[in-house]
Amino acid sequence: MAPNTGVSPNDLYEALDELLTFAATALDTIPTFPECDGLVGAPELRYITSGLPSIDCCPAMWVYAGQAAQAATSPARTALDAGHRSGAFQQIRLATLTLMVARCTPSFSTTGGEVEMPSSDQLAAVARQVYADGWALWGEISNAIKTDTLFSRCQEAFLDYGVPLDPSGGCAGWIFSMRVNLGGYPKGD
Repeated sequence: MAPNTGVSPNDLYEALDELLTFAATALDTIPTFPECDGLVGAPELRYITSGLPSIDCCPAMWVYAGQAAQAATSPARTALDAGHRSGAFQQIRLATLTLMVARCTPSFSTTGGEVEMPSSDQLAAVARQVYADGWALWGEISNAIKTDTLFSRCQEAFLDYGVPLDPSGGCAGWIFSMRVNLGGYPKGD
């Protein structure tokens, strides 16, 4: 039996699970602010998927892995750049973790052949919730990475961006992307 080195093929899945749990906790802070009356916390539906999910239900949250790549090293444009390192140099492996949060949006309805569009109040209520979600996630994830309370077992973590999802298919929300260095297997580093 091989010795336990603290590194496992399950590390990526565990990092995704940690992110999903943390994001739910972050969203649950929203209703605790008095000025957020009427806003809700994390969606109850939460998934770890094996790739980009189809948004077929909302409200919901998903996490999935994206690109795994070598990080560039400094100085740039040398033999140490990603893809140019020989086996003599350490590799910096970064896995991309993606978090997606979606809320339901109002849609048009028909009554007696008449089309009724959502009201501006309905649209504003969804926008308020979606923007609260995005800002809470950005702030909480940023702070947790900075204080080493999220991805603490990772050697490095970077919150790259948060992008609003354009409303479509009855959903709106956010996609957040971050990169983490989970280390690597002891041989070949």
